[in-house]
Amino acid sequence: LHQVWFDAPTCKGPEPERLFLVGDNSSSAEFFVTIGVFSFLYSMAAISVYIFLLEKYREGNKGAQA
Repeated sequence: LHQVWFDAPTCKGPEPERLFLVGDNSSSAEFFVTIGVFSFLYSMAAISVYIFLLEKYREGNKGAQA
């Protein structure tokens, strides 16, 4: 962000002031990407369990329900 700037008008004169953006948002982005990846992996695992162990669920086996 330190390479991005914009020219903001000032009250002191006709020349605009060049302001640079500051901050580091990489940790927030990494957090949301991690949550998205874990959610995707969990959904794929849950779908796989339901597809391949459907017979166990129909038998009423407590191990498959857990």
